[in-house]
Amino acid sequence: GKHAVRALADLVLAYEADASSSGVVMGIQLLNEPTNRYLETPRGIKAFYAEMVPEVRRKLPATRYMIMLSFMDSPHERSARWLAAARELDPFSFAGVVHDTHLYHLFGDNTNPWGADMDMCKTCCRDSHILKPMWSLDVPTVLGEYSLSTGFWGWQDDGFEQMHFENQLSLWNTTRAVVGSFTWNFRILLAETRPKTYQEWSLLDLVDAGQLKPDLIYRSELATLCPKLGDKVSLQCPKFANRTVYWNTPCEWLPGTAPTQSVAMAADAASDKVIAFAPPAMTAMVAASGFAVPPRFAATPDWASASADAGESRGASAGGW
Repeated sequence: GKHAVRALADLVLAYEADASSSGVVMGIQLLNEPTNRYLETPRGIKAFYAEMVPEVRRKLPATRYMIMLSFMDSPHERSARWLAAARELDPFSFAGVVHDTHLYHLFGDNTNPWGADMDMCKTCCRDSHILKPMWSLDVPTVLGEYSLSTGFWGWQDDGFEQMHFENQLSLWNTTRAVVGSFTWNFRILLAETRPKTYQEWSLLDLVDAGQLKPDLIYRSELATLCPKLGDKVSLQCPKFANRTVYWNTPCEWLPGTAPTQSVAMAADAASDKVIAFAPPAMTAMVAASGFAVPPRFAATPDWASASADAGESRGASAGGW
């Protein structure tokens, strides 16, 4: 594994040295979804990251390259605390290092019978709690994978995907430690005989099918959480106080009542507290990929010089570093 990471870093440098591919690669992921049972073993995930991040950083500077660290703990408390401590202990090596969070409403999260409210409740009420271990410690976070798939048919009805996409982007954009997001996937090759099967996994095909507007990112109001749901978020989010929220914790809207603790949590997550993270070179991502722009960032003077205004362009570059 270590040899593979070193070779990958060298490949990135080779791409950068080639005029035809220079500027294409913006970062590197050291492991993808490593099984959590090895999180703290002697030769496990934390030990691997602790050794390899400084080595990769010596090859790939923070002013140019992001390093993504994938974790599969749920909740993310142990990985968030470890990364926060590592950034404080070795700020040079861990500058530009992000928590790579994968957040799906699938694989046992959504259940039958499925309805649109199930996903809306999770995005607008629950998922900020899943992200809380990172934003509460100001650990920069990238949604390295999220999806528009629900796991059930019905997603194609009543403009659901447009609303679902906007809700998720609004959450990423208003959560203070989130500095980017990637849909899975930008495009997949669909079977010609069954073009609608797995279509919800392919962003470009959703645009081609009219499920998503091509300029959605530019026209959506992403400054507030789930704005098209209006008072439903403030009045009907369920409470998650005094309980552990896992990746598959259910979420059901309450009858219309007074604002709940979840709304206060969302407001806290979206507070105007600035995090020191943003390398200036990481501003170029394809808008249609769903790379959400964070509301605020501040550059660390030693290694980043981008202005905070660049992170508030809300989709103009679809970067936001």
